[in-house]
Amino acid sequence: MKKNSKKSIALVFVALVCSAAFALDPSKGEYGAKPVKVTASNTLIEDANSPDKYGAQNLIDNTYKSWAGKGVGTEFVFDFKSEIKIYGITIRNGYGSLGYYLKNNRVKSIKISSEKQELGSCNLPDTPDPHCINFLDSPISAKQIKITITGIYKGSEFDDTCISEITFLDSPEYCYDYYKEKEFKYDSWRGNLFAEIYKANSKKARKDASGRCQAYTAIDFESDTKWTTIQEHLHNAIYPIGYRGLNKNYSIFLMQNGAAVIEWEKEDVSSLITHFYIFDGKSLIDAENNPIFKSIKSLKETINNPSPDCTYVHFYSHSNVFEINYTKFLDKSLSIESAIECKLIFEFDGSKFVKTSEERK
Repeated sequence: MKKNSKKSIALVFVALVCSAAFALDPSKGEYGAKPVKVTASNTLIEDANSPDKYGAQNLIDNTYKSWAGKGVGTEFVFDFKSEIKIYGITIRNGYGSLGYYLKNNRVKSIKISSEKQELGSCNLPDTPDPHCINFLDSPISAKQIKITITGIYKGSEFDDTCISEITFLDSPEYCYDYYKEKEFKYDSWRGNLFAEIYKANSKKARKDASGRCQAYTAIDFESDTKWTTIQEHLHNAIYPIGYRGLNKNYSIFLMQNGAAVIEWEKEDVSSLITHFYIFDGKSLIDAENNPIFKSIKSLKETINNPSPDCTYVHFYSHSNVFEINYTKFLDKSLSIESAIECKLIFEFDGSKFVKTSEERK
């Protein structure tokens, strides 16, 4: 993995699984309980002079730097100073530098145990967004937690399995959507993407957002001396999540060598798809006529200029899916009784969007 070559949950207790962004109130101190020791049963060593480059300590350093090693069967042991109560565990899957996320293996499933008992198994989504396994109904009391990899998503180039970060939540407050993580040190790939999205927006949008977002300039996100603050809805705008806070929204989908970006905005009762881009790792490239978006573009004019019998259009993106929802009225009365709800699902296979389903109810 050299740079130059380089929810279903079946726990013995009832647990709610959610994927969310978390917040930290700085006045409350540390976010999560930090282990005093973490070990991995194996670690990738590319350079004998830097044996810890991909070591287990990267799992708890609050940065994009990642553990890398073998896949199925790998065990991580987290030791705490004393017994604590754990209300949830968040995991940032895959290699933290997003340009290499798809190239390396990601974790598909894990088994969790404490020094007292086996706690169960959990599937993880294939996304770099922080994913929360929530134990609110049955918090874990433990001094040691062991996580074992039981399944992986295969990488496109390398056979190394990666995890960027694991956080243990010692307060129920951290398990809800209105909480975000404390400042996380992102990679330069992500920083370039944010900066380019900023440039794609109007000067007014940049001015309006300047008080809330301080990360969207072309700075070196990998420098140890430069940390970033990404606030509000922009905090975890990774992939593919609606990127908000400016005058437009962005859904971002990782590709092998960049990202596919759909730009959209909401006007009145209908949302509009306004543009398509490809991000090559450094800049946004106009992709209005790129065949990657062909299936969605064929609907663009209909979506942007809905007929009187088709209104209330909105978009949603998650995992590798771009979803279009709209209400269609069957007569001129525009009454609820004459309306049907429609949903189009487009899945991104890494090279193009393909319509996989169309539902009506």
